[in-house]
Amino acid sequence: MPEIDYKDHIAFLKEIASRATQKEEDVRIKDMVTGEVRYTEKPGNTGSVSSGTYKSCEAGTTGGAAKIRTFETGATRDTDAGKHDYEGYLSPLVIERFGKYMTKHRIQTDGNVRDSDNWQKGIPKKEYLKSLFRHFIVLWKEHRAGDDGEREVMEEALCGIFFNVQGYLYELLHRPKGLSGSLDEVPF
Repeated sequence: MPEIDYKDHIAFLKEIASRATQKEEDVRIKDMVTGEVRYTEKPGNTGSVSSGTYKSCEAGTTGGAAKIRTFETGATRDTDAGKHDYEGYLSPLVIERFGKYMTKHRIQTDGNVRDSDNWQKGIPKKEYLKSLFRHFIVLWKEHRAGDDGEREVMEEALCGIFFNVQGYLYELLHRPKGLSGSLDEVPF
């Protein structure tokens, strides 16, 4: 079965009904949200659409093109439109390089090795920002050096920036709303 890509849900429903009526079957398509019958068709009939706007059965969508994916095996899935594509958003090369940076920096100046998720215990946002600026200055200077810039130094600086951006964002997302900037107020 080929993929179906329609401009609106009603056209999609009519196509389903058309295929079913070719098999001499009555078709009643219900709205998955309200349970109302949105489209009915009998063999030899042109069908009718109930009043109102069809609501998609996929949570969070408000209309638009309906698309069903059918795989060679016959398995079907709804569209992946609007869903997060983490595999596409991230680069394995960057994540691997960042992992090397984090592993290197787990070793503290006293020789102890901190847990990989130690930073999630809480670091004040101002500390992340100060560190981010230090790494940015290193990157900026190396960038301005042009071809003379040290690649390893630039990679380390970028990983440091990445860490500090992630840590700052983590603090924003993790800290319950209404708390001041003090880590003493965070219920870990």
